[in-house]
Formats: sequence, structure tokens, C-alpha cells
Amino acid sequence: MMKPWLSIVLLVSAQVSATELSRFSAQKLQQAEKFQANQQWQKAIELLAPIESNRQYDLAVIKRALGVYYWQNGQVDLAIDSLEESLSVEQLDKKAQKETRRMLADLYFNQQHYSQALNHYYVLVKEVSVGKENADLWLVIAKAHYQLQEWQKTLQSINKVIASQSKAEAEPLTIQLAARLQLKQWHASEKSLKQLLALQPENEQWWNQLVSVQLRNNDPASALTTLAVAKYNIVLSEQENRLLIQLLAKQGMPEQAASQLAQVTIKGDKLNQHIELARLWQQAKEWDRAIESWYSAAQIDPIYYMEQAQLLMHKNEYHLALDALNKYPKHSAQLLLLRAQAKYKLGQIEGALIDAEEAQKVEPTQSGNSWLNYLKEKVLTSRLSDIR
Repeated sequence: MMKPWLSIVLLVSAQVSATELSRFSAQKLQQAEKFQANQQWQKAIELLAPIESNRQYDLAVIKRALGVYYWQNGQVDLAIDSLEESLSVEQLDKKAQKETRRMLADLYFNQQHYSQALNHYYVLVKEVSVGKENADLWLVIAKAHYQLQEWQKTLQSINKVIASQSKAEAEPLTIQLAARLQLKQWHASEKSLKQLLALQPENEQWWNQLVSVQLRNNDPASALTTLAVAKYNIVLSEQENRLLIQLLAKQGMPEQAASQLAQVTIKGDKLNQHIELARLWQQAKEWDRAIESWYSAAQIDPIYYMEQAQLLMHKNEYHLALDALNKYPKHSAQLLLLRAQAKYKLGQIEGALIDAEEAQKVEPTQSGNSWLNYLKEKVLTSRLSDIR
């Protein structure tokens, strides 16, 4: 929380001319200051609160002092009331009036009365047109609009702060980013995030949001680059690694995607990791690695021996393919036909015919029938050749 801006000097009599205050008020204020110096704020309050004066200047100074003492005593609502009364009289000099208004605005802010705080901050910022004090006021104005979820006003205010700075700072950029995200200004948000990352490259949140914004901008190539750079600055989470793998695959880089996937551990999802890895290796035409991944998947679920066998047949490794098919747990037409093909390639024509016939019994198809007739002719030719 922001602390009240206590440039109000607590020794009130030091700030006012004795000739302007009545003798009675000046004496009471001096006594109150002694209590205040000893942190006896309740006694200072009890001394000043009953005072009623027809002199407007006296009233403004006393209410101002009471506002300070109430705040120090933890009575914030009474402090606000006293400072409001002091301001409303409009008898303080310009400097004292400005200091009182700033303390009142900060008290409203700390009490989450942002609209009331803004009423006073906007008066103050008109009185201070340039310099650090002006930037500080626009920063707290931006924070108040942020709390009220007034995003356009937040952005307008914080842009004034950023424009006044000689070098970028994280706090204003964070507020600017929040407003731009709420306003769905994705390209502008990307700019804010890149500036924040230049200041805080270890901040995982900025990397995540930059990737998200780039994807919203339909720019997966930039999102991929961001994630690749992020790896050197932060430890990517499982979700971030998954996204990196997906982007690599979608950008036509299956080998890099597979290499990345092989380096990460996906908790409780080993089977799907092996399957995804096998498919990526296949896309990259890394057949041996794909076969190895399908084998790892088959160790968890034997139905993936079918995938391994198909790749082995693609590589003309029919003995190994047949071994894999023999471990396949289901008696299906697909299994029988693949086994028939493997046996045929190995010269086991009779065995191939048996499997093909069985496949037609399980699930008759036109292509299966053609394959069966072909094998029958081959077997018949082979037998005739043996007779001769």
C-alpha cells in the first residue's frame, strides 16, 4: 500500500506566521506539537478537536494539524474529514494547500476510495506540469484508474509517465501492459512485453504472455522463436515444452520437435509421449528412431507392435516385422494380411496363403480376395514346379 505523502511538516507553527494565527490558536497548536513530539497523538487530538474559531485561517490550520494527528493515531476516516475541512476553507498558502491535498489524496487511495483520490490527484497534476513530481502523480493516477478497471484512462495516464522517463522502468511498463491486454491491443502488448523482458529476462510470466500474445496475433513463427530464446533464460514448464514441440511440428520441423520431446519428461503420460515421439520421427523420416519409439509404446500397450511392424516392413526387415506381428494381441484381418505379406517376402508362400485365407474368413474384402487368389496361384505354381 502507498504511504500518505507526509511532506506536511508536523511542526505546524513553524510553517505559519504568528501574526496570521490568533494567539489562542497558536498556543494550542504549540502545546499539541509537544504532545505529537512525544507520540502522544490522542492528547494532541483532545486538545485541538474542541476548538471552534470564527477565524477561517485558524480553522484551516487546526483542521490540517488534526488531520495529521488523526492519521498518526490510526483514525484514518477522521483524518480524511479534517483534511477535507481544511481544504474547503481555502485559507492556506499555495504550498500548504498542495501538501494537504496530496496527503488527502493518498489517504483516499490507501482506503481504496479511488474516485475521490482521483478528484484530488487531477487538481494536483495541473499544478505541477513537468518534472519528477508530475510523473509521480501520473503514476498514482494510472494506478487508481487501474483499480477502477478504467483501462483506457489507465493507458493514457501511464503513457505520460513512460514518455517522461529517460530509461524504461518495470512498474510503469507492467501497468501499461495490463491496460493493453485488457483493451486487446495485442501488437502494442507485444511491444510492452519485449521491453519488460529486456529489463527482466528471468521473469517467466513475461515469456508466457509474449508467446500467448504472438499466437493471438496469428504469428506462430514468432511464438516459436520466443520459446526457443526463453529456454536460455528460464526453465520451461511441461506445458511450455509441449507448446514448443507443437509449434516446431506445425512449422515443418518434426526432427527438432522430436529431439525436444525426447529431452523432456511428461508426468504420467509415458505412452502418449512414445506415440507422439514415434510419429514425429516418422515425419522426419528417421525410421530407426521411429521403430524404437513404437517398440517403447508397445511395451506399455502391445497394440503398437502393429505400428512397429509396418515400419519394419517399410525397411524390408521382414523377420523383425513378423516377430513384432506375432506379439500383436488381437486376432484381426489386418494382422493376418500383414503377416501374410511378411511371410510372402520371406518366401514362406504356404504360410502366407494360410494367413490370407484366415483374413478373408475374419473380414472378407475385395482387396483381400485378390491377394488370396494371387497367393493361390503362387502356391500352385510352386507345387507344380516341385512335381516336375
